[in-house]
Amino acid sequence: MRGCVGRWLFVCACLVALPAAAGPPNGKSTLTISGAGQVFVPQSDIQMHRPADTPAGTLEMDGEFVVTPDIAGMFATNSFDIINAGTLTLGGVATGSIPMDVTGKTSGRVGAPRVRLTAAFAGPINVLGVAGSAKGSIQFFCAPDEHGGSPTMPCVGHIHFCGGAPGVGHTCGGGSFESSIAAPGGDWTLSLALETDASNRVTGGAKVVLGDDATAGSFNVSGNYNPKTDTSNLKFTGLNEAAKARLSLTRFAADGSAGILKFKLDGQTGTVDLSKLPMTP
Repeated sequence: MRGCVGRWLFVCACLVALPAAAGPPNGKSTLTISGAGQVFVPQSDIQMHRPADTPAGTLEMDGEFVVTPDIAGMFATNSFDIINAGTLTLGGVATGSIPMDVTGKTSGRVGAPRVRLTAAFAGPINVLGVAGSAKGSIQFFCAPDEHGGSPTMPCVGHIHFCGGAPGVGHTCGGGSFESSIAAPGGDWTLSLALETDASNRVTGGAKVVLGDDATAGSFNVSGNYNPKTDTSNLKFTGLNEAAKARLSLTRFAADGSAGILKFKLDGQTGTVDLSKLPMTP
């Protein structure tokens, strides 16, 4: 009799320990990626200025431009394009406001982003009252400070400038610039709308939103559900501006209790264990 009771209790314990099946992915859900998976989104009105220790009598230069990121790059590997326009303002022996075309990219990994910007300019100036022209470029490199977690990233830059006017002369030179870029890196979301057919084939769509709706991308989703493991492996194909973004989701439980998400978004790579993140239906 004692042996029967022992076997009965053992069977009950095993039944209690079995987790509920998540089942195949069907319907809509949203993953909120936070913590170590946060993505830096550079978007800022950048003000450039010469360092405070610039020698007296040097050509005065100041500039500003706005960077607006896409979710992935158009042509640069492991980066995204920042394309916008700005203005370089001259004072002193030469005056004028020269338009700038600004391009650049973000690269690196989550927690350690890097931003490179190039501001190319060309246009009319006035040198000692004589109409002339100038051209050149400014190279910027921005990275988190040693303490990290700052709302801004300091930037250092170097300018190459050539300009002059008839009867006055022509000269080329260089110098340093300082600036910073807003670094509001934070949580982002992955919204899923999936269906699984009788053959356990998973299809649907997804949307990634970084920071706000201004930086978003859409994806087609395909994959397979494995009833034995109660998980799915999903492939994401970016559409339009997200064509070069990268996402993959393996060993994904439809209730969000498990899964490994690998990504390259905003030029930055990362890996997140979904079992440590919240999921809302």
